[in-house]
Formats: sequence, C-alpha cells, structure tokens
Amino acid sequence: MEIKELVPNLNPGNWIEQYLNVYGIKDTQEYLYPTFKYVESPEVYDNMQEAYELLMESIKNHKNIGIVQDCDVDGMLSAYLMYKTIHELTLPFSNSLFKDLQVYFHSDKKHGITENVIKWVLENDINLLIVPDAGSNDYIQQQDLNFLNVDIIILDHHKIEKNKSDYKSNYKTIVISNQQGWVKNKALSGTGVVSKFIKYIDMQEGSKTSAFFADLVALSLVSDMCDMTSQENRSFLLFGLSKINNPFFIYLLENFVYHKDDDGELLINQYTLGFDICPYLNAVSRGKNQEL
Repeated sequence: MEIKELVPNLNPGNWIEQYLNVYGIKDTQEYLYPTFKYVESPEVYDNMQEAYELLMESIKNHKNIGIVQDCDVDGMLSAYLMYKTIHELTLPFSNSLFKDLQVYFHSDKKHGITENVIKWVLENDINLLIVPDAGSNDYIQQQDLNFLNVDIIILDHHKIEKNKSDYKSNYKTIVISNQQGWVKNKALSGTGVVSKFIKYIDMQEGSKTSAFFADLVALSLVSDMCDMTSQENRSFLLFGLSKINNPFFIYLLENFVYHKDDDGELLINQYTLGFDICPYLNAVSRGKNQEL
C-alpha cells in the first residue's frame, strides 16, 4: 500500500508547527495561544452604521420588529443573539418589548425570506424585519417587502450572488455580510456576523453585550462546520469555550456530554459539541412544535 506523507522529514521537536504549516497556518504561536491578533473590527464590515441607525430609529419609535429564525443551530443562535440585544436596547424606551418584537420560526429546513415569512410579516404588521444567517440572495422577496413599506436588515455569511435588478424603493434592505467589503474572514458563522453587529452597537452605545455571547459564537462555529484554520475562528472558539455564560448551554453540557478528561472534568471541544449537543438542537429546531 502506497502512503503519502503529510509532513515529510517530520521533526519531533516542532511537529505541531510543521503540521499546522501544511494546512496554511503560518503564525502557529498565535493559532495555539490566541491573543486576538487576527480578530477583525466590525468597522471593516459594510453598512454597519446604516443598520445601527435603522435599528435604533425603529426601537425609539416603537415600531414592530420581527426576527426570522432559520432551522439549524447557527440560525437558532444568531436569532437568539439578535433577540436578546434588542431586548436590552429596548428597555430604556419601552416596557412593552414583547408587543414590539416577534419571532418567526422556520421548520422543515426552510431558510430566509419565504412566502410564509412575507405572509407572517403582513399579518403581524412588522415594520422592520431582521434576517440573521440567511436572506442575502432573496432579492425578489426583499423588493416585495420594501414595496409593502417594510425595512430589512440582513446579517448573513453565505456567498452573495449578483443582483441584476434596478428596483428602487423608499424603504431599505441593508445587508451586513462577511462576504463583502474589507472583511478577510470569509469562514465566519452567521452567529459570528451577528456578534460583529452587536459589537458595533456596543461601540456606539458604550455597552459590552457582545462579549457575553462569545460562548454561543463558539458553538455556532462547530455546528456550521466552519473552517477552523481561520485564525479569527480559532480565537472565537477558544475564548468562547473558556467561559460559558448561557444557562441553557451549561445545562446541555452537564446533561448530554459524557466524555471527560484525565482530571474527570467534562471534555468540551469540537467533537463533544458536534456529536453530543448539536444533533439535539438541530432536531428540535427543524420540528413543527416550536413551543418545544
């Protein structure tokens, strides 16, 4: 049997560096011990200020805001981040958040702005629709909603196709994506893109909301099988799993992860997240019982 050597002339003294080099990782010390050197500022993303102003204007004027949750773990987490952030932003202006903020739950593996979403938007008199982890290429649906006086903020990480339409409207569709502008990390999850928007909001509001969600960004990177040779993704993963804040995430780890390390502590890594937790979340999010 012929064997192709991955690392010819392996040096046992620095084999880790040699191995990482094969996969294109040159700054191996930063990869092994991240200092956030490669974490990009949200300011390199297009349309951050425009989306921030539209969101704050909608909140201050008590407009009805709707969020679309896609039916996978990344969709679930990205919608949750946006929901919690709007909840915090709304508190100074209104005590009636739940009247103004609603969520549409996809099921059966549907994504983005579907006909059912448009129907839901109209039935619930939504003024601003936020679509995390989807929607970049739903150009016709974007136009339909803009024509019906609905603004849209899309926070996505999927590749963007060219829009050949010259449609104009007084209402806006604002797209924030790691696939456009000066962003280097094209492998970030949808939840990661949402966290960038929340970080931008923090910068404008003097808050620290985004740091609290690092654990869920880490989970989303595993669930969406994002490229972990990315230095930024590696930083998010290690930082997020070093301090888990979300109480339901903690519950899942304590009740569904059975692998332990040599010291008897729960083994929390890409394997246990990917095989012990994500399948359950995917199964629930794709079912029709959204109360569950």
